[in-house]
Amino acid sequence: MKSKSKTGAFITLGVAICLLLGYLLYINSKKIKFDWTETYKQSSEEPYGTSLLTKLLVPYFGKGNFTVGNKALSKALSNSEQSGIKNYLFIGDRLFLGDADTDTLLAFVEKGNNAFIAAPYIPHELDNALGFDSCGTSESMTGIQTDSIIQLNFFHPDLCSSTPYEYRYAYKGVCTRYEWNYFITNDTCRYLPAIQCLGYLQPEKPDFIRIAYGKGFFYFHFNPLVFTNYSLLEAPHLEYTGKVFSHLPPGKTYWDELSRVPGPTRRELQDPGKGPLHYLLSQEPIRWAWYTMLGLILTYFLFRAMRRQRVIPVILPNENTSLEFVQTVGELYYQQSDHQKLCMQKMKLFLLFIRNRYYLTTNQLNEALIKAIATKSQVAIEDVSKIFTLYAAYQNTVVAVDQGELIAFHKALEHFYRTCK
Repeated sequence: MKSKSKTGAFITLGVAICLLLGYLLYINSKKIKFDWTETYKQSSEEPYGTSLLTKLLVPYFGKGNFTVGNKALSKALSNSEQSGIKNYLFIGDRLFLGDADTDTLLAFVEKGNNAFIAAPYIPHELDNALGFDSCGTSESMTGIQTDSIIQLNFFHPDLCSSTPYEYRYAYKGVCTRYEWNYFITNDTCRYLPAIQCLGYLQPEKPDFIRIAYGKGFFYFHFNPLVFTNYSLLEAPHLEYTGKVFSHLPPGKTYWDELSRVPGPTRRELQDPGKGPLHYLLSQEPIRWAWYTMLGLILTYFLFRAMRRQRVIPVILPNENTSLEFVQTVGELYYQQSDHQKLCMQKMKLFLLFIRNRYYLTTNQLNEALIKAIATKSQVAIEDVSKIFTLYAAYQNTVVAVDQGELIAFHKALEHFYRTCK
């Protein structure tokens, strides 16, 4: 009887564990989690993947003319005349080319085709053929501008926009400083190819250039980040991308997905159906050993869980996140140019500061409160009164608050924070 009861307990515990795992997997599947790594993968729908760009390029080049390939260039472009491929595209952090791939790409462009490469540096494998061999390294021909927000535009008057295209870099949704690249030539260059600057990073630092090679052209864009999913969510960025790719003529286009990966790890990308366990599971003795090991591990944890007392969870005290919430909402209003709501949020922060520091009641905004704040903070009553006067004017106005008024209100608050006791 005891053995039967133990067996029933084991079965009940096993079912409970399975149900719990299923519930946890279901809960985790509901949470939206983004991977902010710059992968530039065509199949990735993460912020810094390029699935959105490829969806936009398919109708531009034609559904039958746009191909995403995982083949080496020595195979994909070797018979370009028979396949009819006219354009080669690469977008990534770095272009890895072998000797055969380099020769194939150069021959492809020399015949009158086009190669568009969006990467922070010109691949060093192309330096000699393009005339950059006397300029040092690829990095020495690339300048870096570190900033969180940059502005891009075009040199051609028909493409140049009166309002520059503004791009920002974000990590986990927070605007962060980033290394934006542009093209430069140093004094060590003795021979240079004919370079046509097409686009620039303000102020007039070329980041989009064209180099003639044979009958065709190489196009280099030094900021591949502008073609990722996160950047293409705004309408001006779609316009900029359309102008960039308008330099490429219609025709069959090959998107190179393989050359982002160094040579030793390419086999996994070329044959995605074979994972790391493919060989282990294909051998029957090893497969049974693998399953036996997993069964023993599961059994160990099952018995270990039964013999140990349940862990008592630590209950953390509730945190007051109202201040962080107000700051987040304020940043949202600022990005949307809703200056009036931003003033209201800044006033809420100010009143919260008064309550926490001077223990004053702020239900009624009147002269008595102004005098009490001035007395306790030792700030001139004129400066305190100015804050409440501006707040009353912005709160009751029917006209949109402009940026200058927002700045005046911000300066009045900052003056109080600096001088209060």
